[in-house]
Amino acid sequence: MAGDINFDLGQILPEKSMDALLYPTCKDLGILAGGLVTAITKPLLKWSLCQQQDIDDYQNKIQKNLNTIPEDQLATDKFGMAIKALNDSRFQLGDEGLREMFAKLIATTFDKRKNENLVPLFSSLLSNMSPKEAGFLKKWYEKTKVSHFNSVVINMVQQNSIGTQFPLLDGILVYPDGSMENDALNINLLESAGLMVRYRGRELKHELFQKQYISAENYFKSIKVPQEKFMPDCHLESERGYVILTELGKMFTNVLFD
Repeated sequence: MAGDINFDLGQILPEKSMDALLYPTCKDLGILAGGLVTAITKPLLKWSLCQQQDIDDYQNKIQKNLNTIPEDQLATDKFGMAIKALNDSRFQLGDEGLREMFAKLIATTFDKRKNENLVPLFSSLLSNMSPKEAGFLKKWYEKTKVSHFNSVVINMVQQNSIGTQFPLLDGILVYPDGSMENDALNINLLESAGLMVRYRGRELKHELFQKQYISAENYFKSIKVPQEKFMPDCHLESERGYVILTELGKMFTNVLFD
């Protein structure tokens, strides 16, 4: 793959660390991962594309996540996937949230209780996320657990007398706790990555979701918008929708956030 960093494991890691592949312990796997992080980031340090403190923090996060795995549940059959994730992470180490997510993903490759659901695409998805996009996904996941990862979305539109609609506010998320957030960009990005699906013109029927639609609509309709902001012969209306995780999105978030 273009841009990948090639290295010989036997040259960069001590023999004791190589033994971790055959007789894994959390400590030795941490040393192994730490050696790989050092090898992968060495060229980046040379060109000031990452900071040593971020590398140290990344190594510590990987070790911390490895330490949560019982030693009788350690496995190295997904070691190639761990190397891919380390390689994919090298340009994302400047953000603490992404370092934590990559560390969790890498540790999970060694956890036989969870690694059967891993696919190589996961690290590619993370490598293409901005810190804001990754942070939004984490927050959305945590806030929508209670609603089984369904989230009300409304659009506020201008509508004229013959029913033609003109967008005003797009992608207003309404969380189960009643808080709201306008973040159409990150919804679109996660949808393009195959992690979310946004339905427009369709609504969630459960009474709890219906209350959220009504509450959000009443809030926006109560705001006094100057008439000059409207197009001729228009008034404020809402378009209901919702957002859910795809099956890929469920697998991906279960690994990173559970």
